[in-house]
Amino acid sequence: MSSDEGIREAGEILMTISDDEREWAIQEMRYKAEVDREAFRIAAHDKGLEEGVEIGEQQGLETAARGMKAENIPVETIVKITGLTAEQVEAL
Repeated sequence: MSSDEGIREAGEILMTISDDEREWAIQEMRYKAEVDREAFRIAAHDKGLEEGVEIGEQQGLETAARGMKAENIPVETIVKITGLTAEQVEAL
């Protein structure tokens, strides 16, 4: 093999290695992006559930307080039972 052929072959090998490394880096970045996307999706889902539970709990407490008010239970008692403020109970 002549030195020119050896240099050409070494250049081809180097390009192959470079291409492989570049492809590996691209695949790794894609994988990391997908993992990040999934983590954000899960976090958003969990936050939505937490907010939904909080909203549902608040609505449930307000519904119970309305029922107690309809039964003429004193506001102070409703506040103790539900944890709502007196202002919230009176606004219902």
